[in-house]
Amino acid sequence: MSAPADIHSMRPRRHKRFARARRVALLWALCFGALGQPAWVHAQAVGMEASEEKLEAAYMLKFLNYVEWPASAFPAPDAPYRIAVVGDAAVAEEMARASAGKTIDNRPIVVSRPGANDSMNDIDMLFVGRSDRAGATALLARLRTQPVLTVTAGEGGLDMGSIINFRIVDNRVRFEVSLDAAERAGLKLSARLLGVAINVVKGNR
Repeated sequence: MSAPADIHSMRPRRHKRFARARRVALLWALCFGALGQPAWVHAQAVGMEASEEKLEAAYMLKFLNYVEWPASAFPAPDAPYRIAVVGDAAVAEEMARASAGKTIDNRPIVVSRPGANDSMNDIDMLFVGRSDRAGATALLARLRTQPVLTVTAGEGGLDMGSIINFRIVDNRVRFEVSLDAAERAGLKLSARLLGVAINVVKGNR
């Protein structure tokens, strides 16, 4: 006896759901697994259908586990991590979606999209996207000595004063780090984070 038509019609949809779930699970495993494993920076190498925005958002949420802020940066032990995104609506939306309902070190995560001229006195991380390069230098200068993890994307981000800068290397999203910028901000970066950076810069910035 042949199987009912509705069972046959369900198979492709079930396969698609399984394939999509597998891709999502693999993305989180690669980006949110042990930081010391090289695989988490090579999602594209295994056929992942992940955009730069998804990968950059995943990286930044992972950074929260490997950066130590001074105690004075938070008003309370359960105060949220406050992340501001400027110049990239897609990254902001992806970070908000990926962090919804999650906590890190018992802190929830709040993502906002302030204007470039808005006060940044109450944030813990700032991401400046590629579309706002013109105002990036001035914005980073305002936060130069504040306990804010500044992240940029594209060539020359560290020269503008950011702590972490995303670059595309061999068609993969990677990142580089400025230790001087981190020290000026009073932030301590884990050796495990530095160990998977493509470039760690010390001095003359």
